[in-house]
Formats: sequence, C-alpha cells, structure tokens
Amino acid sequence: MQTSEKAKQELYNNYIKFEKKHGNRKGIENLIKNQKLSEYESRIEKDKSDYDAYFDYAKLLIDDGDTAQVRDVYERGIAALPPGEKIISLFVIFIQRTAFSHYS
Repeated sequence: MQTSEKAKQELYNNYIKFEKKHGNRKGIENLIKNQKLSEYESRIEKDKSDYDAYFDYAKLLIDDGDTAQVRDVYERGIAALPPGEKIISLFVIFIQRTAFSHYS
C-alpha cells in the first residue's frame, strides 16, 4: 500500500472509531452501508464477472430506495455478461423477485 493510501486508510479507520464512539445510530448505519458499498465496488472492479457482488450491491441500494443507482448497477452487471450468456435471465428473475418483495 502506498503511503498516501496508508494514510487514507488510517484516517478512515480513525473516523470509524470516532463514529462508533460518538455517533448516533443513523450515522453508524450510514457508515456500515458506505463500507459495504465500497466493498462491492472493489469486488466489481477486481472481477467484472463477480455477479454476486452486483446482486448484493443492488439489494443494498434497493433497500435504500435509490432506483437510479440500482438501475446503474444492474446495467453494469448486464454489460459485464459475455455475449450469449444465459445468466441474464438470472438478473431478470432477481429484479422481479426484489421488485415484488419490495412492494409487498
């Protein structure tokens, strides 16, 4: 890890400690959510075919109600599919399942 990356990580870790000690519930929940979002982005960046990361990422955003970002994640996941792959049907099934469960 480069020095600047190391310093960023140390600063972020100190921020996490501060929030856990002095933050309210909403602040801590946002912190955890942002950590997960960052984790999913890193997984996708490392492996464009990590479809579980796309699913988990979209699910987190669905729970948050951010439809524009959900759409973007699904479009990125679909774009990462090799031509002719049947896995696209899994995305359709997942979208239908989460949409129906979200509004039931």
